[in-house]
Amino acid sequence: MPAAKTSPDEARTAQKKVKKEKKGPSASKLAKETSAENKLYELQIKAFDAPGRDPPPASEEEMERRYHVGRDYVIGCFKRHNELNHDLAVKIRMKVSRVLVNVFLMHMMCLFLYIILYFKLIYMIVSIFP
Repeated sequence: MPAAKTSPDEARTAQKKVKKEKKGPSASKLAKETSAENKLYELQIKAFDAPGRDPPPASEEEMERRYHVGRDYVIGCFKRHNELNHDLAVKIRMKVSRVLVNVFLMHMMCLFLYIILYFKLIYMIVSIFP
């Protein structure tokens, strides 16, 4: 390092900072981390390889109760499904009948207008030739 100048007349030069190299973790800390990771890894492998446990068998009363609960659930689902489909079928039938009635009324109106025009035509012909 250059020596600092003591004279106030001369320009001063900035000293460069010395950069320290960062050191990694110590060997003991590194060993602890790797051993902890290995322990967790081994524990995970043991957990994955362990055989599954079966639940204890249910008693006869419990099996009968489960049977009745399942049957009642299926019956309720069928009832709900049938009610919904019945409602939809009724709505569709009502709409179809409404459309048919409207078509019938339109045909009747057209027929009525043709009859009126026909009578007007006959009246005009009769009024021309007395």
